[in-house]
Amino acid sequence: MALRCLLLRPSYHLSATARVAAVGAGGDRPVARHFSVSARRDGVAEMLQSVASSRPVLAVQEGIVSLHDVSGLPWWATILVTTVAARGLVTLPLGLYQSYILAKFENLRPEMDAVVVEIKKEMSVAVRKYQWDQKRAKRVFNKAVKKQMSELIAQHNCHPLKAGLVLWFQFPFWIGLSMALRNLSWALPARDAAAQLVRLQLAVGGVLWFPNLAMPDPTLALPVLFAVCNLCAIEVGVLSRVQPGTRLQRWMTNLARGVTVIVVPVAAQLPSAVVFYWTISSFCGLLSNLALMSPSLRRAAGVPLSPSQQQHPYRQLYENTLRRIGRR
Repeated sequence: MALRCLLLRPSYHLSATARVAAVGAGGDRPVARHFSVSARRDGVAEMLQSVASSRPVLAVQEGIVSLHDVSGLPWWATILVTTVAARGLVTLPLGLYQSYILAKFENLRPEMDAVVVEIKKEMSVAVRKYQWDQKRAKRVFNKAVKKQMSELIAQHNCHPLKAGLVLWFQFPFWIGLSMALRNLSWALPARDAAAQLVRLQLAVGGVLWFPNLAMPDPTLALPVLFAVCNLCAIEVGVLSRVQPGTRLQRWMTNLARGVTVIVVPVAAQLPSAVVFYWTISSFCGLLSNLALMSPSLRRAAGVPLSPSQQQHPYRQLYENTLRRIGRR
């Protein structure tokens, strides 16, 4: 619901309020219940609408309009170039850095295990010498392990949180560009002559079966294509694993699949400009996932070898895919 309120037209929450007023004629109790639901919904819609009119979103909006005006490209090509450039120049290098951090952290595991064994030996001596009970011994042990792990991670500069840089960049950028394209498609937020002109340009700036980027795709092909690209990117990540996924990984994978499917009917109501961006972004994400598996690219980027790295990742991916569909 939050995504729907974020991207659909601003008048969406007004219709909800109107329905509350209509229901209110039936009695006091229904009014209170429906008003509570409507108030929460309107509050979320207003909060998300403020995001769409925030300075960062408006800056992205102005930037993409300037790129279109300076380059002379049609609007579909402007969206394509912006997405590919962001993915290729920022997201892919951050993905390589993520692989670098995770590989260093994985290679640190044997040293961490050795430290734990050494601390256990020291704890056995301390328990006998100082007559510690089990609770105190466990507390001291956990504190010592945490301290040694922190020192090792700092020494090798491979804190796992650094691997989250991709998400920290990608999600705000995705929200910002989605909101910017949504605003441009509906001549928001100013609704002045310049905004109306951009909207008219988008109306004739499409390509192939979606010539009008300001309107939803009537064929529903773009939302479906977006979902297919996103699901393929998810499955590449699953099929490329060396070890079976943990329970948390399986849960996150199923959540990502479910969200992708749920977003399709929402995408069917959005301007084609937004869904076209989503589709190109998902396709670039799929290509990035495949590229980051390449041993040659990883070596060129200085990513160290690790136990989980495969010598022939694409062959393994192909075999896992065949096994998944039951051909082997």
